[in-house]
Amino acid sequence: MLSPNQKSKKVFRIVVRAQGLQAFLISSHTPGHLLRSAPAVVSMCPHTAVEPMRKRHLRIAILLIVVAFGAAVWWFLSGDSTAADEAAQSDIDGDAVMLSGRIFNASGRPLSGADIFAGESATRSDDQGRFVFFELSAGQTPIDATADGHLRAGVDALGRPIVDLEKDEPVEELELYLPRAASALGRVVAGGDPVENAEVSLSYVFAEGLEGEEIEPFIVSDVVRSDGDGHFEIDELAPGRLQVMVDAEDHDFAESEEMYFRPGQRRTGLVIDVAPAGVLTGHVVDGEGNPLEADVMVEPDHPGRSTQRLGTDDDGYFIFRGLDAGTYSIRAEADDRRPETLDGVEVQADDITEVELVVQGSRGIFGRVQEPDGTAVSGARVDVESTDGEERHRMSTDGGGRFEWPEAPPGDWTAIAASPRHDTSERKPARHDEEVILELTPGGAVSGYVTDSDGEPVTRFHVAISSVDLDGDEPAPFHTRRRPSEDFLSNSGHFELGPLQTGLYQLIVTADGHPAKVTDAIRVSPAQIAGPIDVQLEGGSSLSGTVRDLETDEPVEGATIAYTLRTPDNRPPTAQSDAQGHYELNNIPSGRATLRVTHNEYIHEYIGGVTIPKNGHLDRDIDLEPVGDGPTGQSFQGIGASLRPADNGFEVVGTREGSPAEQMGIREGDIITGVDGSEVNGMTVSQVVEYIRGEPGTGVSLEVHRAGRGSRTIDVERERIFMPQQRRVRPRE
Repeated sequence: MLSPNQKSKKVFRIVVRAQGLQAFLISSHTPGHLLRSAPAVVSMCPHTAVEPMRKRHLRIAILLIVVAFGAAVWWFLSGDSTAADEAAQSDIDGDAVMLSGRIFNASGRPLSGADIFAGESATRSDDQGRFVFFELSAGQTPIDATADGHLRAGVDALGRPIVDLEKDEPVEELELYLPRAASALGRVVAGGDPVENAEVSLSYVFAEGLEGEEIEPFIVSDVVRSDGDGHFEIDELAPGRLQVMVDAEDHDFAESEEMYFRPGQRRTGLVIDVAPAGVLTGHVVDGEGNPLEADVMVEPDHPGRSTQRLGTDDDGYFIFRGLDAGTYSIRAEADDRRPETLDGVEVQADDITEVELVVQGSRGIFGRVQEPDGTAVSGARVDVESTDGEERHRMSTDGGGRFEWPEAPPGDWTAIAASPRHDTSERKPARHDEEVILELTPGGAVSGYVTDSDGEPVTRFHVAISSVDLDGDEPAPFHTRRRPSEDFLSNSGHFELGPLQTGLYQLIVTADGHPAKVTDAIRVSPAQIAGPIDVQLEGGSSLSGTVRDLETDEPVEGATIAYTLRTPDNRPPTAQSDAQGHYELNNIPSGRATLRVTHNEYIHEYIGGVTIPKNGHLDRDIDLEPVGDGPTGQSFQGIGASLRPADNGFEVVGTREGSPAEQMGIREGDIITGVDGSEVNGMTVSQVVEYIRGEPGTGVSLEVHRAGRGSRTIDVERERIFMPQQRRVRPRE
């Protein structure tokens, strides 16, 4: 323990160290002996002061010491706080985990501007679909993503991946897939009458999550309600295989058949009937009565109703609920067996109908056409051909994608399938009494926008295929009268037509108050969306003139003049000449065209190179040659060569004897690569032919390539070329 003197000395030393001042501390608690010794202490200072000066110095010393003490305390506390903050920041940085990756649409294209969520954190993808999180907490982290016009399948957390983030182990190249939303438009009825306020739900059988993985089935309840006319529309629908379910007050529960919605697909015309329903049940057995696992389809005999399909259980049992009263056909299909069909099965409302289907072993050539995911393709064309090419049999698939040729003779056969909305399948061996599976890959699509001459969107229009050159030499997937087409209702004038088989397409767009417009050729590739293309509909142009007899110069009445435009119904704009031979075509598109002029008493004329002015009028008189005693037929204006698509142009298939093409040395196998200085790549056959045709006596310049000879330019003068035909034409009276 310090003595009083020691204490005072201790205090003095502390004060001097802290402040560097020649002063000491005097307080109310300073011992009297210290006060008495103060003069001796003060004498240590370089100056001697009187008593007032000493008191003033003491007050200043006290103030300075208090300030110094406070500063020391502040420095000590703030220094510790800063260090603590730095240590805490160091701990945070040490625990942070980085996560990066890319996001794509369903076709594999990078998706820009998508919002990516990792737990509570969010970021946005760039133009290449890339995204990155720099500081995420370690642990199980759920991932989600959203983007305009795109939709993740699943409800709540379903379809969302969980990423395990570990300290000091960044997660890189995480790949997410967000498909475009699909949509559906339909109607709820009860025996044909609209049902209002019906609850429409979706039951998913198959869908894919953000990582492209198959997720478990789920239901999205009460998506929309039907309006007063029974209509409903679902704008945002996740792609996948699903059923539309309807629950309406005072009506039976109803559901649609399973449907597969592709990304961006729009289905219209769905009809869900909630009228009192019947039940159809039964068993599928073989010839010995043993139960079979099979696919069973129920098809109503009355139009407007959809086919339902389901599989039997292990005991061959099946049951269809919610069937409308009426007559049905029931078909059972089992592997390696011949399908069995029962026709005329009566189903009563509020009753149960029971049947048995006996499926025998298959014979002949049979099989199934399906997509890679197993979806049956109905209406596909199947060509079965002998390996020597001498015999061929053609058939179409039914609602279950099945085909069968029971009477196929013995031999070696191959089979190939084609569909207007798919790429052609591989050609496969087709053996007797063995099922052959042919796979069709969904094709691509064409998208675009339709505007009027002022650039304003056209909201109601029809899009169809005008012409198509398919890749390869495989069978055409559709008849010209059944080309894919669709009506569109869009405030922005947007359309998307597809899926379509790979090839080169021209589309024709029609709308009320506008002439039809044929687009330039556009290439469609598998699983890709070509475009968008801009289609501007014009005001109508017109064409008129007089049809006369070539020999007498008299007007010809009753001649049919057709503007050879491929319309959706394959009925081009036509007019007939009157008693004065006058004809007139109105509201037709501008551009280069061919006129087809027919009359029973005259040779049919194809007049090429007719150029219709934009929003204008053209006068064009026509002379027809009477049918004489010689051969009947039709005439063209051109060079007399037949063409087909080739890899680098259009191949000459043949030339007519004595035609301008033959006279100028053009021969079979030559490739036409240009017409009048323009390359033909990207054109269709119909486009190239249209540019080669023209008025007799006018010239056309062709760029022709011949193997081993290179390319050269050939100028050919067009002529009127007569083609005799076998069909009898009624002679002129």
